[in-house]
Amino acid sequence: MISQIQQAIIEKLLALCDLSTDIRFGQLMANLGFLSEEFENQSLWEIEDEQLLNVIEIHLAQLSRRQEAIAEQAVQPDTDKVAASRPAMPILKS
Repeated sequence: MISQIQQAIIEKLLALCDLSTDIRFGQLMANLGFLSEEFENQSLWEIEDEQLLNVIEIHLAQLSRRQEAIAEQAVQPDTDKVAASRPAMPILKS
């Protein structure tokens, strides 16, 4: 029988796959391997399930924030382009 931690890992992996449609599953696992070494100082082979869940949650939060920022940029106009499209204000001399 699968433990609750393992079930949570699988659910979070599904969420990561939804946010990472541009990478293969093996690449996702490799990324988690690098992150587990960075955040937990352990390889995927050695890491405990609770620690792996923590790493996955960190990665999921980072990807979510990144996608939110991308979505916000798509909605907001580029201020440089807006300023460049305005006519220059004449300088008033007294």
